[in-house]
Amino acid sequence: SMSVGGIPAPGPFRGLVPYDENSAALFFGRADEIAALDSLVCREGDRVVALTGELGVGKTSLLRAGLLPALAKRDVTGVYLGAYEEIEQELWQAAGRVRGEPPTPGDGPADYLVRLARSSHAGTLLILDHLETILTNRDPDADSSALDQLAALLSTVSEGAGPRLRILLCVDAGSFHRLDL
Repeated sequence: SMSVGGIPAPGPFRGLVPYDENSAALFFGRADEIAALDSLVCREGDRVVALTGELGVGKTSLLRAGLLPALAKRDVTGVYLGAYEEIEQELWQAAGRVRGEPPTPGDGPADYLVRLARSSHAGTLLILDHLETILTNRDPDADSSALDQLAALLSTVSEGAGPRLRILLCVDAGSFHRLDL
């Protein structure tokens, strides 16, 4: 069997479970895509890059097992977000996975991300994966939707970190038209 309870079996074929940073050594065959994406997100002048593709083509694996290790080799701090229901909690968890100075008492997630971007040697890339989940599931009655919270966070962090922060938006092809770039 490929997996038991969502846990992939050992070996390079993981079924529908995406590769992540811990399985980067098993992730191969996408060197050209990794190099192209790495070049795009680190190019001078470009602060926002969008990656799109059909559902299931491996965008998450490309980001987590391909791009994040490539960024680390360049000393770029990569912060990966893939869920947005509890944006502050998700951001704290994402920040906890990167090497950097710990938060100071009283820091909110936006403050910490700004400080992380300013202090990282070669800047920081904030990767926003699975954006289709908040672009398509908007509750019109909600006071502050996940999308609104994310937009407010991005505004604050972009202003505070300036060119030290870059953003990669990843969304499935069917929802790309909903991005308001």
